[in-house]
Amino acid sequence: MKNVYIGGVPRAGKSTLAQMLYHKLNYSVFELDTVVHSFTKIFPELGISEKKKEDLDKNFAPFAYEMLKCCDKDRKYGNMKVVINGFQLSPDTISKFSKVEDMIVIFLGMSDVTKEELLANIKSTQEEGDWTLKYTDEQMLKTCQKLIDRSINIKKQCEQYGFMYYDTSTDREKTLNEIVDLLQKIN
Repeated sequence: MKNVYIGGVPRAGKSTLAQMLYHKLNYSVFELDTVVHSFTKIFPELGISEKKKEDLDKNFAPFAYEMLKCCDKDRKYGNMKVVINGFQLSPDTISKFSKVEDMIVIFLGMSDVTKEELLANIKSTQEEGDWTLKYTDEQMLKTCQKLIDRSINIKKQCEQYGFMYYDTSTDREKTLNEIVDLLQKIN
């Protein structure tokens, strides 16, 4: 059984997919967002911050690689399956992990949608406490365009490295269920 890495843009369904794997396939869940948030608050001198995406690959990747190695060791010796999810590592960065061939790597994005369609999708699924609620529609349209642009870049990198890429901009629930079904078959 292989561990699973789920990367991609915010609001693409990474945490939802990780929870589905927890409930349906008994994976343990490891959230990189929690680790980065902790580094941001406790060790700001490390330069690891959720607000500085451009620095995450350089500053956070060494920590992430060590965590991935530990999860791989746990899998081998304890028969424990782990799903690791977060937006912090790009396909380019995860491809440099020495044991990437021992993992299933999946990226989620929203590249096949307009910014207006994406905003409508986000609004239809917002829940109390979502970070998107504090932004105006104009701000969210800019954010949506950034998410789409980043998704397109992620998709290209996934093609380059042979990682799985799924677009969740339409019928997200169906797409996530298809991924779970696929993982159940191959893992």
